[in-house]
Amino acid sequence: MVLWQVLFWAVITIALIIFEFSTVQLVAVWFAAGGLAAFISSFFGLSFAGQLVIFIAGSLLLLAATRPLVHKLLKGKHAPTNSDRLIGTQCIVREEVNNLTESGRVFADGLSWSARSADDSQVYPEGTICIITAIKGVKVIVKAE
Repeated sequence: MVLWQVLFWAVITIALIIFEFSTVQLVAVWFAAGGLAAFISSFFGLSFAGQLVIFIAGSLLLLAATRPLVHKLLKGKHAPTNSDRLIGTQCIVREEVNNLTESGRVFADGLSWSARSADDSQVYPEGTICIITAIKGVKVIVKAE
């Protein structure tokens, strides 16, 4: 057992765990596990090159084995935002909504929003009451009530 190798893998593993907790996606958990495996192997007198092989192989094997499963479990998970609650609510057109001229503003929930029609052929004049059907980027998509 070489002390600097044990400390090296301990620092790498802890740094990767801290990095994993500081991100919102799973990006370092597999490498932290590989670092842990290399850390454990450093106690058995394995050469540093061998420890490095264990780190890389362990990380990649765990990544290959679990990433598709994790991706499948998390796929389609939509993190709702405050604006999502606007979908299905009424709004009033403050500036004509016209997709051809790329113009339109509506007033909803106390705020003014850029708006587009759900149907390109529909133009909604000022004062029309509409329903918000979707949000795309910073624009609400509306249709007449």
